[in-house]
Amino acid sequence: MPLRKKTELVSDQKRPPRTTPPPHKHTLWQHFWHGDWGYFNWIFFGSLILLSLILAYPIFIK
Repeated sequence: MPLRKKTELVSDQKRPPRTTPPPHKHTLWQHFWHGDWGYFNWIFFGSLILLSLILAYPIFIK
């Protein structure tokens, strides 16, 4: 019985690993441009950056 269990383990180890399809690669630019939200990403993040710049402007002047 123990011998049979060993052979089963060996057969499990020899089994080739499951080949998963390569992940869909896209750049960060494409991710934001063709994202689920569409142009909303650009409007949202653009306004965020503009707001942060306007708020940080008087701090940088000092």
